[in-house]
Amino acid sequence: MITRSRFLKFFPPPKFLVMPAACVAVSDETLRFVDLKKGRRSIELKNYTEKKLPKETISAGEVRNSKALLSALKEMKNDFGTRYVSLSLPEEKGYIYTTQVPTDEEGVTEEQVAFTLEKNIPFAVDEVVFDYVETGEKSKTGSEVVVMALPNTVVRGYVDVLEQVGLTPLYFEIESYSLSRAVINLDDPRTHLLVHIQKDTTNISIISRNIPRFTSTVHSGSDLGTADTLRQVASWLKEEIGRVKSYWQSHGSRSAGVPQTVVLCGEMMGQGSEKDVIASGLDVEVNIANVWENVTNFDDYVPDIPHSKSLKYGTAIGLAIREFKRIN
Repeated sequence: MITRSRFLKFFPPPKFLVMPAACVAVSDETLRFVDLKKGRRSIELKNYTEKKLPKETISAGEVRNSKALLSALKEMKNDFGTRYVSLSLPEEKGYIYTTQVPTDEEGVTEEQVAFTLEKNIPFAVDEVVFDYVETGEKSKTGSEVVVMALPNTVVRGYVDVLEQVGLTPLYFEIESYSLSRAVINLDDPRTHLLVHIQKDTTNISIISRNIPRFTSTVHSGSDLGTADTLRQVASWLKEEIGRVKSYWQSHGSRSAGVPQTVVLCGEMMGQGSEKDVIASGLDVEVNIANVWENVTNFDDYVPDIPHSKSLKYGTAIGLAIREFKRIN
C-alpha cells in the first residue's frame, strides 16, 4: 500500500527532527487523546483522556464555536507534552471515491489524482485538501486509487484554533481511516462493514484492504438508548447496516467485493446484547471490535482501560498507531 498525502505537505513537519505529535480524535461532542509507547514486549498505552465539548461546538464536522474548542484544547494541552498534533476529523463534510488513474514509470502522481477531483466531488482542486491510497489493483488503463478529500474551509476552521492554542498540526485524517487502522488487522485483505456508534451520530463504512471505500453518516447514535431499549437501538442499526450493504453490492467497487464481516465499535457496544440482535438476520459474521488489534497481544500486555470504555477510543488509537510508526 502506498500513501501520498497532501495533508503532510500542507502541514510539513520539521525536516531536521521527527517530533512526536499528540493524537486527537475529534467528534461533534468529544475530543479524545491517546498516546502509545514502546513496552518491554509490545506497544503499550501511555496516556489517554477525553474532553466533552459544549453542544454545537462542532456540528457535522465543522467548527461552529471556535472559543469553546480553543478552551477544550487548552485544557488538554498539558496532557500532550508536545506542541505538535495530528487530528482525525468527522467525515460528514468529506468525500471518498475510487477511481483509475494512468501510470507511467513514476507510478501514480499527485497531479494525476488531482485531475480526477472535479469529476467526483463538487469542489475545485484548490478548494480541497486530499489524500490518496493505491489499492494494488492495476489494469491496462492504470492503477486503482481511493481518494479522500476535505474542503479547505473545514480544515482551516481547525487550523485557526490550533494556532491560537499554540499547537502545530502535522496531518489530518478522516475518522474511518483512523478507526479501521485500529480495529482491522493490518494483514487482513477482506472487505468489512465497520459501524462506529457515537453519541449523536453513527458512521457506517466499507473497509477493504484496510482502506475506507465508502462511508455513510446517520444522525442517530447511542443517545437513542436513553429513550429506547438497547434491543430497539440494535434493531435500528441492523436496518441501517442492511441498507449500506445493499447499496455497496449494487454500486461498490468490484475489486473490493461484498463485506465479509460487520465490526461494531463505539458507544454502547460494550453492553453485549446488541451484537446478537444485529447478527440475527444478517448473512455475515458480526463482531465487537478489538481496538488493540494492531497494538498488542493480550498475552504480552493488557492496556489499563476497561474494555467497554476502550471502544470509544478506537479512532484515537488508530491515529496513535500511525504516529507511533512515524517516530519509531
